Amino acid sequence: MNTSKPAQSMLAMIAIAVLATITGCNWPQQAPEADAELETRENGFVAGYPTDEKAQQLLDEFDYQAAVQAYIWATPMLNSLGLNEAMQRDVGMKPGELATAVHSKRQLPHQTVMTANNEVVYTWSQLINTAKTGPVVVEVPGGSLGFAVDFFQRPLEDFGSLGPDKGAGGKFLFLPVGYDGDVPEGYFPVRLKYSDHFWFIVRTFPNNPGMTLDKAVALGKEVKAYRLAGPGAGERGRAILIGDGPFDQDWPKDEEAFEWIARGINADRVQEGSLSLLGNLRRLGIEKGKPFQPDARARAILARAAKTGWDMVRAMAFNNRFDGARIYDDRQWEKIVHYTSPWFLTGNFEEVEERAAGWYQLVGNTSKVVPPSPGTGVFYSVTYKDAAGNMLDGSGTYRLTMPAEVPVTQFWQIPVYSNKTRSLINAEQKRPTRSSTDDLLVNDDGSIDVYFGPVAPEGREQNWIQTIPREGWFVLLRLYGPLEPILEKTWKPNDIEKVKNEK
Repeated sequence: MNTSKPAQSMLAMIAIAVLATITGCNWPQQAPEADAELETRENGFVAGYPTDEKAQQLLDEFDYQAAVQAYIWATPMLNSLGLNEAMQRDVGMKPGELATAVHSKRQLPHQTVMTANNEVVYTWSQLINTAKTGPVVVEVPGGSLGFAVDFFQRPLEDFGSLGPDKGAGGKFLFLPVGYDGDVPEGYFPVRLKYSDHFWFIVRTFPNNPGMTLDKAVALGKEVKAYRLAGPGAGERGRAILIGDGPFDQDWPKDEEAFEWIARGINADRVQEGSLSLLGNLRRLGIEKGKPFQPDARARAILARAAKTGWDMVRAMAFNNRFDGARIYDDRQWEKIVHYTSPWFLTGNFEEVEERAAGWYQLVGNTSKVVPPSPGTGVFYSVTYKDAAGNMLDGSGTYRLTMPAEVPVTQFWQIPVYSNKTRSLINAEQKRPTRSSTDDLLVNDDGSIDVYFGPVAPEGREQNWIQTIPREGWFVLLRLYGPLEPILEKTWKPNDIEKVKNEK
């Protein structure tokens, strides 16, 4: 068949289009040189090699990510360093002094202590470096409760009813890592394993039968620490009364946090499992045995990493993703701790996220996680949200209705904490706690409404805790002497409800 040249050209174009469709080809293809130019322009690589600019960008990102992980990892160490700073700056302890500090007016709202309880009297030490002191004796009186922890707030031993003294008090002998000397009789030996440092806290109880604030303070002053041997053996340090003086246990959240982290790494032994993390910090000026001297590039990265790290820790603390976080399926109340081991170590991993979430808002730790038996101990639950699932905001007005006859042998307590300080809220009212032991208005059915907001609802002032506008807050409900309905979760607290213009 004869065809004209225009027709032949048209058939050839159709054939090429059909072939391209069948083979999946795009027509026309770019030359290899064009591909390389596109890869360089879009990805910073040429023939599989990063350009100098791209390599620097990626390595800066590596250092940034390492710094973020270190910031989160170091949360409990920063917490301990914050406490130590308060002891020296605010209380006046000298470095290395085996002194104690007693909250002789209980914890006041202007004093920052992570989720402290202002029903008790706290007696604290600063960080004690057993690599320098050798074995240290801590004497604890009967009728008190407490614990000792290491630099990373891993528990070492409990004092009181959960401790080996069974509530009678006694002498606890803290032994340095690897100590192989004699242990004299008459002491409860406590061996440090991961850290050279420890600190302790003891609580005494003004509200217990036969006790007063003065008696609780006097009991706290009986706590003492001293060296077992060597210079100053047997000589207790000072017992310093904090009173209404300044006390701020918080730590920096910006790039200064990395200066503290470098100080902590240099002060103590290398933490188990942290070698890879510490290796990744070398180029940012953080290395054991060397002063913290980051260059301009490192400082810029650390500043950015601190902001991200702080944001992540707050997400872990206040809006977490832990399985089983809620205590009840139909309530907002959560557990205050989420670890499976108080040492933050499982058989397969370290609980870094759980540890950061908890110790952003707690201080100290207990070695024995024992659920309270009916009528004893305390049942804790925390909430950051109202009944609708919205975060609690100091600008709004809220109500928590405590039912009549809460099943406890002692009392319930509702303290309010600032999400900024994680300490008792420091509003103008200066009354951050309400309790069933207070003189509160009672509803006709026996229930009690506790109100939260910047302004008291009319006629409800004595049931009101003041909040600070535009500042988040949360409640750590304490139920003292919980009975079976609480422990078995057949009794549940109500959620906090937002209210509008209630008279």
